[in-house]
Amino acid sequence: MTAPIGFIGLGLMGSAATKYLVAEGYAVTGYDIVADKVTAAQANGVRPASSPAEVARESDIVIICVTSTAAVEEAVLGPGGVVEAGTADKVLVDISTTETDTYMFIQKASAGVGGGLIHAIRTNDAGANTLLFRASGATANADKTTAAA
Repeated sequence: MTAPIGFIGLGLMGSAATKYLVAEGYAVTGYDIVADKVTAAQANGVRPASSPAEVARESDIVIICVTSTAAVEEAVLGPGGVVEAGTADKVLVDISTTETDTYMFIQKASAGVGGGLIHAIRTNDAGANTLLFRASGATANADKTTAAA
């Protein structure tokens, strides 16, 4: 059985990733601030969520793929954010382009409610059939993501 995965950000990369995950048999819950993107993802089998907190409640692994550092901070720490759900048994994987200082701040703030954070940077062309990421974070958090597969 695969772990349920949450996706915050259903734009170009998020929609492609969630479509693939659903096709591979994962239960995926998704959220985006743009309602049409949520509707499109739902048509591909993604369960819609009303907030990042709902995504976190429904998922073991939460992937954040948004367009700015401010959007990452809002999705994790803002009203209705991931930390409101409690993340004690969750792993957050940030694949956005997040400024280092903000990433470190989010890591410290989210650690207060448990869970872990992994920062992953895409290292190849998004148009390829596969995406490669270079990730950093605690080994225990990385182990949770590989065990979920």
